[in-house]
Amino acid sequence: MEKDTKGDLHAKAWEIVEKAEQLGYEDAEIENDVHSTLTKLRANNHKIAIFTNNSRKLTDYGMLKFDLNKYTECIITRDDVEYAKPNPEGLLKIMNYNNVSKDQTIFIGDSWLDAETAQFANVDFIYYGERSAPGTCRKKIEVSKIINKISEVLDYV
Repeated sequence: MEKDTKGDLHAKAWEIVEKAEQLGYEDAEIENDVHSTLTKLRANNHKIAIFTNNSRKLTDYGMLKFDLNKYTECIITRDDVEYAKPNPEGLLKIMNYNNVSKDQTIFIGDSWLDAETAQFANVDFIYYGERSAPGTCRKKIEVSKIINKISEVLDYV
């Protein structure tokens, strides 16, 4: 059977994924200090962007739900790239859009996909989670820092 990376089966698979993502957004909450942290980052001239494997439709919904649009310069979703994470295509697009180098970039994420994306892009990675930094069955993932609350990112920038 031929691969169907852009055809009907591909589209149906992503529809199923999007329905599951929508369910996740329904009960999602935002950490209390997200807005104040993002405000401080912006006040210190940091550029904030998002690279997500979620769809554009659901990312836009989440950004509105949590009132986050005013903080970001650029948002790249799986719909905006040919190759989703852990391919660094979206992260590289963000760096190009913001005219920043790899050494000026920190990627913050909560999964091994995020960590591997940062590794492939050769940028620093901050793991955001309460467990130890993620790994894969193939390799150990190196992280620059581990944070448990989003406000802790202010200690590293």
